[in-house]
Amino acid sequence: MMIHLARTFLLILLCVPPTTQQTRSPSASFEGVIDLKITSPRFTGVMTLSLSPLGTRLDLKGKDELNVSFLSLPNDSLAYSLMHGSKTYSVSNLAAARRSISALNATAVYKIEKLGKEKIGLYVCEHFTVQSGRKSVGADMEL
Repeated sequence: MMIHLARTFLLILLCVPPTTQQTRSPSASFEGVIDLKITSPRFTGVMTLSLSPLGTRLDLKGKDELNVSFLSLPNDSLAYSLMHGSKTYSVSNLAAARRSISALNATAVYKIEKLGKEKIGLYVCEHFTVQSGRKSVGADMEL
């Protein structure tokens, strides 16, 4: 399960464009923190995505002992995975992973179904399901 989650969140890092002076993407000027609560049959926890011109950091904290951070720097084609519980790390080549993902995404068909909105405190939470082939993932997003 840990390897599956690590691959999933590496994909999220791949979706965040690099914020360098050479690549001025729309998100290049964005700096901030996005917190997501994740509830699924395989994982329940909180994901914090921190974006800045200095790099991207994704922290994943779940029940049990799952506590992982993923780091990527703007001028580096590597992503660093830090497994806090076991005090280990791994390094992934983002350029190679982006090429692999591009090949997979070319044939993927996704269906997004909005399930409704709910107001929680001052936030509006939108519930939706993302489906690809036979797999379906439910998600909640605070807007």
